[in-house]
Amino acid sequence: MKPLSVQQAPPHAVDITHSVGTNSRVVPTELSLPTSASLRRQLRALRPAEKPCKISDSAGLHVLVTPGGSKLWRLAYRFQGRQKVLALGAYPDVLLGAARRTRDAARELLENGVDPAEARNAEKRKARIAAGHTFEPSPRSGLRPRREGG
Repeated sequence: MKPLSVQQAPPHAVDITHSVGTNSRVVPTELSLPTSASLRRQLRALRPAEKPCKISDSAGLHVLVTPGGSKLWRLAYRFQGRQKVLALGAYPDVLLGAARRTRDAARELLENGVDPAEARNAEKRKARIAAGHTFEPSPRSGLRPRREGG
């Protein structure tokens, strides 16, 4: 059976073509990405459930709703063949636009061959060292020079 192409697809469908082989599938637009307004409405209306659930946005960005009621932005991505998740903050502290900008910046790092989580950790390390919040000064401040013969 020949797969449907965009021209043969019904008007209420979107074509998604896979890069492997000639397979393609048609997905109804009802399953397509939500608009900003509808996603904001969904986020406000979300209530905690027994199990954590995800509300997807696009390109790996989703909100994880925990049983405790937290709404947490997460970015799922692959780096060097491994699945990873980057925490972007809690909703409503981090709004949809800010989460999308952070997602875009992380995707740009991925295109340049840099792991966004490692880049974030390197920035935090640099800031901690610049502020003097390292383990080294602490022990040195309490050390006294050793006395001979005793």
